[in-house]
Parts: sequence; C-alpha cells; structure tokens
Amino acid sequence: MISLRPGWEGIVVPSKFFGALAIGRPVLFSGTASSDIANWCREYGIGYELDDNFTDTLEKFLETPELLTGLQQKAFEIYKKHFSKAVVVHGWKKLLENGE
Repeated sequence: MISLRPGWEGIVVPSKFFGALAIGRPVLFSGTASSDIANWCREYGIGYELDDNFTDTLEKFLETPELLTGLQQKAFEIYKKHFSKAVVVHGWKKLLENGE
C-alpha cells in the first residue's frame, strides 16, 4: 500500500514504491490518478489504484490466486527493466555525457 498526498505528485515518489517492485510485490496506490505511480500502475500493469472498483479486483484475486503470482512476477520484471539502480544510473550517465 502506497499513498501520496494530493499536491505532491510530480515532486516525490515514495521510496516504498521501488522497494515493493524490487521484491516482486504489486502496488495498491491511494492518491491522485494523474500521479506517476498511478500512471505506472496502469501502463505497466503492476498494481491498482484504490478506487470504487477495487473490491471487484480483490474478489478476482481471492477466486484465482494464480493471478497474484503472475502480478508479483510482472512487478519484479518491470522493476528490473525500468526502475533498478543499474537502469537509473545508466540513464543518468547517458544524459550527462550526451545530453540525451
């Protein structure tokens, strides 16, 4: 469970977001729908926003536990591909060396 107070989107990303993905845990997000975390949850399919439809999603996981296993694997894969230390450092290095 990750929360972000409205008005903080675009300024901070709680470190527990990256920690959750790094250990293969999907995200349950409470915050503004336009925040990066909400967008990443939708774009990469690594979690859900806490909204009116969440109880339907929770029921799916209770009825089909293997869905959770797949989501855990996906969370870890997305972390390695987009958010790991190696990926972020490489991106900064490229930006600083080439201005790209």
